[in-house]
Amino acid sequence: MARNHTGEALATLVAIMTNGDAPATARVSAANAVLDRAWGKPRQDFELSSAGDPVAAIQRARLRVHRQRDSKDTATPDASITPSRA
Repeated sequence: MARNHTGEALATLVAIMTNGDAPATARVSAANAVLDRAWGKPRQDFELSSAGDPVAAIQRARLRVHRQRDSKDTATPDASITPSRA
């Protein structure tokens, strides 16, 4: 259903973008929306961490998860808990 309004939505964005009486923030937002739809959003680069190798960080995280899982599997039951008898 939303795709049926694509033309109207784009026309609205263009009308806002080209309206000299519209607030500058609205015109810029409309222009960005039109450009994003026409050309795709620009690529955004980011750094994972400057502290080291991202692959090593993932491996350390996996190791922590496995250790936690293993410690839960081998945990001994608490002897102070008395099962209830119904």
